[in-house]
Amino acid sequence: MKRPDVVAELAIAGNQTVVGVKIQGGSYEINVLLSSDDIDRLNREDLPVAPDDHAVTAGTCFNAAAHWSRCAGDMMAIVVGHDDVTWDIGVWMPIDTFTEIKRLILALRPSL
Repeated sequence: MKRPDVVAELAIAGNQTVVGVKIQGGSYEINVLLSSDDIDRLNREDLPVAPDDHAVTAGTCFNAAAHWSRCAGDMMAIVVGHDDVTWDIGVWMPIDTFTEIKRLILALRPSL
C-alpha cells in the first residue's frame, strides 16, 4: 500500500488554535483537528496494537473523536466515532505515516 500524502497546518476551531492534519490516499481523505493535549497523547514511540489494546483517542473529525491504533503487520488505523470499538468511519494506511504525522505536528506545536 502506498503511503498517503500528509499535510499539517495551523487552524482555528472555535476560539482555539489547533493543528489540522489532512491525510489523503488514492481513494480517501481524512481531516483531523488536534489540540495541544491531543498532540501530547500522540507524541509516543508507537501506537497501541488493536484489538488487544485500546486506541489512543486524539483529535476530532466531523466533531467526533478520532482513535489511533496499529493493526496487524505494518498498518495503522484512524477510526472516528464514539470509541475505538463502535466507530462510524475508518481509514487504514502504512504505519510509517504515523512517523510523518508526528514530525509535522510536533514542528507546529510551538505555535499553539
